[in-house]
Amino acid sequence: MQVKNMTISYDGQKNILENFSVDIPKGQTTIIVGANGSGKSTLLQTLLKRLKPKEGAVFIDGSDIKDQKSFAKKVSAVYQQNSTIEEMSVEELVAFGRIPYQGFLKRDIDKDQQHIEWALEQTSLLEIRKSSILALSGGQRQRVFIALALCQDTEWILLDEPTTYLDMYYQIEVLELMKSIKELKDKSIIMVLHDINQASAYGDEIIMMKAGKVLYKGEPKKVINKESIADIYNVSSDIIEMPYGKIIIPRTTSPEK
Repeated sequence: MQVKNMTISYDGQKNILENFSVDIPKGQTTIIVGANGSGKSTLLQTLLKRLKPKEGAVFIDGSDIKDQKSFAKKVSAVYQQNSTIEEMSVEELVAFGRIPYQGFLKRDIDKDQQHIEWALEQTSLLEIRKSSILALSGGQRQRVFIALALCQDTEWILLDEPTTYLDMYYQIEVLELMKSIKELKDKSIIMVLHDINQASAYGDEIIMMKAGKVLYKGEPKKVINKESIADIYNVSSDIIEMPYGKIIIPRTTSPEK
């Protein structure tokens, strides 16, 4: 996936991303990090084509896909806060993932059901498939929306801070689930995360942003260090090397850059 020469602003105000370009590799988990206001969520919304650029475009396999249904067959999304219809069951919501594949008087019911069953199985939701979404915990709800994205059967799954409102147990559950999905189904995952330690542990590639620009991009072990943390977050830190990634311990704030 590529962003080429993109300029984005909100309501015609100051540009958040200006002449912005970045390449995101296929088949990996790419995690976007940065301080508040760095442009990381704007970048994700740009990749999802939810923002209309002044200039530039998003390309998938070299194509700028303009048809909404065609794009929905390539890219699905999970947000930090997801809304749903009252009293809708888990299975009913997950089934919405098949809408891009349904045309006027045309639907492969057997294939749709196969994808629904697979998505529910992968997210461990089979036993509560008939439960109301409103009766679920925050972690369970997030798994339902991940199942919805899986049911959509896209190569790319984009997640905007999917662990923000979850306790530690469910944060790890969501991250481990996305890791297993990527490995089992060869999906391409892009996530915005606040937690740099989680990014280090679960990212194949890290994009570190500040003021609408990519300052660092690459494998966590190469780009996460004291210098990059100081540049991105304006804090000094200690870094502990662990087998699963790096642990960043903030110490003091640094002068604004």
